[in-house]
Amino acid sequence: MKQMLTTKSLDAMTPATTKRYEVRDQKVNGLHVRVSTTGAKVFYTMVRPNG
Repeated sequence: MKQMLTTKSLDAMTPATTKRYEVRDQKVNGLHVRVSTTGAKVFYTMVRPNG
């Protein structure tokens, strides 16, 4: 799923029901947030060297 990651959208994300889910940012390529079943949010980036 892609959406703009803003403070408001991050606060509105609900905890996952069965498995964690991932949301990608629309503006920043490679920026992701994972939301776990406990509601914890983890930010990470995905970058390809030389590509």
